[in-house]
Amino acid sequence: MVTDLRQRLKNPRSFAPPLEGVGFEYGFNTKIIKGWLSYWAEKYNFVEREKFLNKYPQFTTNIQGLDVHFIRVTPQVSAGVKVLPLLLVHGWPGSVREFYEAIPLLTRQTPGYDFVFELIVPSLPGYGYTDAPVRSGLGLPQTAVIFRNLMHRLGHKKFYVQGGDWGAGVGASMATLFPEDILGYHSNMIFAQTKCSTLMYIFGAYFPSFVVESKLADRMYPISSWFAYILEEFGYFHLQATKP
Repeated sequence: MVTDLRQRLKNPRSFAPPLEGVGFEYGFNTKIIKGWLSYWAEKYNFVEREKFLNKYPQFTTNIQGLDVHFIRVTPQVSAGVKVLPLLLVHGWPGSVREFYEAIPLLTRQTPGYDFVFELIVPSLPGYGYTDAPVRSGLGLPQTAVIFRNLMHRLGHKKFYVQGGDWGAGVGASMATLFPEDILGYHSNMIFAQTKCSTLMYIFGAYFPSFVVESKLADRMYPISSWFAYILEEFGYFHLQATKP
């Protein structure tokens, strides 16, 4: 894999020169890309990075026709310390790598606490070493079922879930579909969109104080600034939704 990557880096397509004086306004500046490719191909320490990425135990198991890749870290604890199962779900454009610094903090015994976590960190379908689906229709609820079945296969009938970005969607789906299994759900990306919330949001554009505290109103309004941000920064989202 590394050899193939290096060969690709050394034989890139020709880059069109950037327009004068535009920087990154019309896309990535190709002058910068050339330097990055050279560093990646010639100086980057792949051996060191491979060792780092393999520092935690990794496994694959087949669930509902997909080979699912996951990290599993089981802590060694002293008597009287509870081990709680916790599923960590990454988002886009992320991977299990984003949890590497948090893993030691969650699996290490801490004075004053009588519990630590056993961590199961799967790669989403189509990410890392988890298979991508071969048919359409695999969304958040279906992924929630797969990850719930993964936890059951590992012996955890009840467990905690944490997720951010698309992991938040998966985690919320798990908590909604399987409330008897999920002991607790934590997310760093909370969202709730219903007909009522949408109407309240629009109503707040005219009467913000009825919807949100005055000191927080500038985080939601005016709506025009939010739409401008979507038009400017969410082109990738529209492309992935319509022309993936």
